[in-house]
Amino acid sequence: EVAVPEELDLSACLGTGLQPGEEELPEDANVAPELEQPDAALVGELFAFGMGSENACKRAVLAVHNAGMEPAMNWLMDHMGDADINDPIPSSQPAVGGASDFVANEEALMLLQAMDFSVKHATLALKNCDNDGNRAAEWLFSRMDTLDTLLAEEENSNVAAAPQESKAEERCVNGKYDMVAVISHIGKNTGSGHYVCHIKKEDGKWYFFNDESVFLSQEPPLDLGYVYLFRRRD
Repeated sequence: EVAVPEELDLSACLGTGLQPGEEELPEDANVAPELEQPDAALVGELFAFGMGSENACKRAVLAVHNAGMEPAMNWLMDHMGDADINDPIPSSQPAVGGASDFVANEEALMLLQAMDFSVKHATLALKNCDNDGNRAAEWLFSRMDTLDTLLAEEENSNVAAAPQESKAEERCVNGKYDMVAVISHIGKNTGSGHYVCHIKKEDGKWYFFNDESVFLSQEPPLDLGYVYLFRRRD
């Protein structure tokens, strides 16, 4: 038997910010990954073969991950008609809806643009797919009719993000928790028997849940729980 209190006060465990002598660690989670650069020698060979402009050759080399002359030439032959084939390779990409903490994978973004998706739509897809170009392409094609709506929702959520974060911080200040449920086991051992649950409802009374049977519990076995669930107070 374990004497588990119905109320927990963990206020003493809450952080109170930097303490004397402590230094905040640098924020490196939002640092953009190092971008792949086109092999200058390979770009020069393509250009010398008359395969297109220098920018087109760079796009081809990046698209095949510097894999070699033949893959780059094949890619160029398949994409000669792309509207942006001769455009300069962008050095950085705009974030979606002003979300400065996300930087789109430049190569994946370029490939998605080659599929006639806008920069904002492609960036939104990459943001939702952890910068995975293949997943982002599937995400875009499966949402063709709602892309503008999704983009607007993303921009609106970014505008409202700051006040929501501050409210969350306020809620975290409370370190007191109330027990709201207990899962216990009926049987001789864990290899056999049955699991049941006692839940404390808003009226302050405990109710016993056993499959489809539910009834009021006068003395819930709070000292025989297998799993205890607590809810933080508002």
